[in-house]
Amino acid sequence: MFVVVMVLVVPIGVMLGGAVWSAVFGFFAVADANHRAEGSPDAVGTGP
Repeated sequence: MFVVVMVLVVPIGVMLGGAVWSAVFGFFAVADANHRAEGSPDAVGTGP
């Protein structure tokens, strides 16, 4: 039973944890980039 958990559950948990971490990090990275670009002529969506 322990081997089944080690082979099936742990890798899935690691992959899901990585996906959640990537989503959270990406969300905050985009928010930070948008905040830093405010007022910049290179900012996306700030044209006339």
